[in-house]
Amino acid sequence: MGPYQHGKAYRPGGQKVGRGSELAKKTTLFCCNSCGYETQKWLGRCPGCSEWNTLVEISAVPARRKVSGSGSVSAVLLSDLPTAAEERFITGIGEFDRVLGGGMV
Repeated sequence: MGPYQHGKAYRPGGQKVGRGSELAKKTTLFCCNSCGYETQKWLGRCPGCSEWNTLVEISAVPARRKVSGSGSVSAVLLSDLPTAAEERFITGIGEFDRVLGGGMV
């Protein structure tokens, strides 16, 4: 059996390659023993507590996202959203005030 048959991809053992057929990928994280800071790369010094050589490797499986189809969501026009009048402070820099929508809030 070749790698492609009828437009579908297969692995050498004959297993079909698909989006839902694969297991969740394992992720390696490094966690600080002192403060619990987590990072994807090993670092000599923990950015959270500044202690040296406290990061240990842990294996984690990412959680699956739950998709809820029970709630109904409808689009809303921006012109229909309520707006609150805020006092704007003019900086005196014309282009800056224009970008901020008339001044700083």
